[in-house]
Amino acid sequence: KSTIVEVDYVGSGGRRLDLGAARNTAVVPGPGDPTARMRFPYMKPTYFAKSIGRSNYNALQASYRRRFSAGLSAVVNYTWSKSIDIACSGFFGTEGCQVQNEYGLNSSRSVSTFNVPHNLVASVTYELPIGKNKPVSTHNKVADYIIGGWQVNALVQMRNNLPYTITIPGDLANVGNPNTYMRPNVVGDPSISNPNVTRWFNTAAFALPASYTYGNAGRNILRPDWLRRMDASMFRSFPITERMRFELRAEAYGITNTTIFNTPVSNLAAFNFGQVTGSSGERSMQIGAKF
Repeated sequence: KSTIVEVDYVGSGGRRLDLGAARNTAVVPGPGDPTARMRFPYMKPTYFAKSIGRSNYNALQASYRRRFSAGLSAVVNYTWSKSIDIACSGFFGTEGCQVQNEYGLNSSRSVSTFNVPHNLVASVTYELPIGKNKPVSTHNKVADYIIGGWQVNALVQMRNNLPYTITIPGDLANVGNPNTYMRPNVVGDPSISNPNVTRWFNTAAFALPASYTYGNAGRNILRPDWLRRMDASMFRSFPITERMRFELRAEAYGITNTTIFNTPVSNLAAFNFGQVTGSSGERSMQIGAKF
């Protein structure tokens, strides 16, 4: 009676979404002055948005909830999902816009920049069974007040991290695009068996495309280190009246001190291409009081 299990399918679609890109670039790559290949040669390429984007989202959501019973409550949520969009994953000029060819937008169709395929979040709250009206009691009001009122909590999260795109600088296709817009060619398998900070993926799997061509690499095809963290806390409650209580809290975030490596350098021309230059996940602790 204290447990609920739920499974849902969630789907949605988006149309007429903002899609930001440099407009009026050359219709086709090629040598020479790109102005001669532009639709409006008297206008330089300009960055703005059109309402021509589209997206879709599909997810399986499962949850387990145990309400307080014998001092214990637990919640487990898991989502298996996929979000796909074209070239942009957000508002004008931000959040993952990467249009390689404005005249062939479907080549920039991929998983969204915010796509997280697997996301598991679990939390447990447990009131220790000691003190007044609990299984372990001294049956003395003063003694029960001293030993009772404890609660421990834990929160665990495990999920994929956000995808990223391999890019190359410059206007190799020679279409007059002033932004970093080009992607390389994929010439091998980017995956390696033991990624580390000096080589997170197979850098030899990517190469510059030939001059006056677009690269064949997709958008958001790689992912950094996955996220896993555990937070824990312990509370001690001191009842004052029926409506008032004082609470001491000891809280630890990232209690396992697990290193989560940041997104590696994804610029093909960078000297440290494929290397990880930062990390997160360090443990932090705090003590607080609440009335």
